[in-house]
Amino acid sequence: MSTDYHQAPDPERISAKWRFTPHDSYGILGWLETAIKGLAIISAFVSISVYTNSPVVLLTARYVIIVMLGILQIIYVGLVVLRFLDRELFAIGFSIVQALANLSIFVVSIKSSEPDQFIFVYCFLNILGELVKMMFLFLKKKEEFSVKHLPRTVLWAISIALILIYLIGFICQIYLFYVGYRNNHGR
Repeated sequence: MSTDYHQAPDPERISAKWRFTPHDSYGILGWLETAIKGLAIISAFVSISVYTNSPVVLLTARYVIIVMLGILQIIYVGLVVLRFLDRELFAIGFSIVQALANLSIFVVSIKSSEPDQFIFVYCFLNILGELVKMMFLFLKKKEEFSVKHLPRTVLWAISIALILIYLIGFICQIYLFYVGYRNNHGR
């Protein structure tokens, strides 16, 4: 039984292994996206500071934001599953924290009367993060970065959908700021 050490490794066996390789595949734009989304995650967790368990009167725009955050929660849980299929440990950890952060701001948006600044920052930073991801996908060659089970066009579609969803929340939050300002200043 001879072993040929010069034979190319089997791609199926390599892809089946768990890995921790953000340093190999992310690059500066990948890390910038991670940092921006990390700040969004922090803002979502800090929103817990305004959590109240008292009855809250919600305007229609807040209902839209709650539905938007609920849709995002479903997407983020799906992305956690996808990351497990991809077997990239850093991406798994980050996606779990991202789903928990979204869940926290989702609950706070339902149960609190004043999470507005946190929702605004959360949406803005996630839009910015997704735009950086799109630059990353545009500049990285397919061989340099790929997600198992998802073609690049689907990655683009997910980013565009996330930007549109966050944009809806961002616009609704600006509207709520406007209405609140107008009501507080008698205009």
